[in-house]
Amino acid sequence: GLYPYQQTVAVSVVNLAQPRVDPKYLLVSDFPETITENGTLFYADVNYDEPARLLYYHYADVGAPPRRVIVKVQNNGVDSSLIELTAGVAGPDPNVLAVGHASTLRFLREEANGEGQIFEVPPHATLNVIDQPLPARSLVSGLMQVRVVDGDGVRIAVVVQDAGDSPVEPISDTLLSSAVRHARGVYEVPDFSYDEAYTVGDDPTVLHIGKLPLPNLVEGEVLGGDYGVKQSATLTLLNTGPDDAQVGMYLQPRGGRATATFLIDGDIVELHATDPGVFSLVRSFAVPAHGFRRVEVVTMPEGGSSYPVDVLFSSSAPR
Repeated sequence: GLYPYQQTVAVSVVNLAQPRVDPKYLLVSDFPETITENGTLFYADVNYDEPARLLYYHYADVGAPPRRVIVKVQNNGVDSSLIELTAGVAGPDPNVLAVGHASTLRFLREEANGEGQIFEVPPHATLNVIDQPLPARSLVSGLMQVRVVDGDGVRIAVVVQDAGDSPVEPISDTLLSSAVRHARGVYEVPDFSYDEAYTVGDDPTVLHIGKLPLPNLVEGEVLGGDYGVKQSATLTLLNTGPDDAQVGMYLQPRGGRATATFLIDGDIVELHATDPGVFSLVRSFAVPAHGFRRVEVVTMPEGGSSYPVDVLFSSSAPR
């Protein structure tokens, strides 16, 4: 009911270049997955020498009151802290596959481009770095890398509250709970790496994405499906024959419908919802006769989708 209004404004942008530093831990907030009350969903400390990746994934059921999900950063030290945040955030949306896909896509793109934001958190202060509405029958999800660039370590938390309440409250140490168990905790393997080869005419080379459950470093569930874990693979495609050949890259969900995002040699390739047991062609690669080709692939299991999935490399289309 409002009139549209447009105005050009001037903003000052500072490019504060930072080195790439891999995360040491994966922090997961997926419990309670379905929100029924307000409070703290997750918190953990991020220190100067221990950057972390945070994944959160939360849903409001039919009839739920309007709420908001906030990612807070709290500095309990005596000096200001500078933190670097690289984030892919999506929702609210009732399409759980679309939300998980969008947040993963945005995160992988920003991380690959070295993009992010620097926040200053004053001493004894709490700063909101993400603030998302959560209406009924909708889902929000976020993937973000957090690093302390300078100063004391900080506490990062995912909090849910009524949409109309003030968002400036400090972080509570009391965590919400539920009878339906999902992953919540700290996991020690935020990245997997593969180095594989495939020879034209041989049986397919298969990457099993999301297959290894990760133990929790704190009390809580193991992380099945490897959600939030970045998977990087170097594939050497060999062709010993006298003719040029094509090698296909295929994705096959194993347990349920799944979406996927791939960085293939730096290019974003999206795969929308695919049914279990179906082989979908992701990309085809030309391999010269008596030659080889190297392919760099980066992906990540996507929230809302059913992982594990298989990624096959083969010169013959799978049946």
